Amino acid sequence: MTSVSLRQRHTDRTRAAIAEAALELFAERGFAATTVDDIAARADVAPRTFFRYFPTKESILFHDMEIKLGMVRELLLARPLDEPPYVSLIAVFAELGSEFTSDSGKSQFICRLAAEEPKLLTHPRHLMIEHFEDELVRVLAERAGVEPDLALRAMTAALLSCVGVAFNDFINNGATGSFRTSLDEALAACRAAFGS
Repeated sequence: MTSVSLRQRHTDRTRAAIAEAALELFAERGFAATTVDDIAARADVAPRTFFRYFPTKESILFHDMEIKLGMVRELLLARPLDEPPYVSLIAVFAELGSEFTSDSGKSQFICRLAAEEPKLLTHPRHLMIEHFEDELVRVLAERAGVEPDLALRAMTAALLSCVGVAFNDFINNGATGSFRTSLDEALAACRAAFGS
């Protein structure tokens, strides 16, 4: 038990050191000018060690995705059981968006990097779909006491897409104002497109 705990602490320290080194370099040199080799050297690890912890340098900016997924799961389970699934999801993502925007330093930093590298925000959208969709469908189905079906999967995927579009809009507009406003606009556009 102790050896596992020590190994986990070492893993966490190494991950944190790599992330800290990367963020320092992004701030000093810019995102595009920073290489994986630069990050590895600053963190005092080998490049292959970098790739054991992060698949790409973009992923460092959103390395807390698993923590966010845990928050989403907890928030979703705390919603009223008789609430329609889409209402629960919208409320949960609005709350998560508010949590992100409360860290103005991080959101402004990501704004600067996104302005420098416009394709930067593609990565978190893919991560959100990849990490969140299956888990959210599972939690929603479990909460309702039903098996996951096409309707639940389609609704969840559509809402996640709206969240991703809203996040991009929020960041591209300088992370000022309310994330909920961007989310509501994306949802309204989706409703209008499907005529409901």
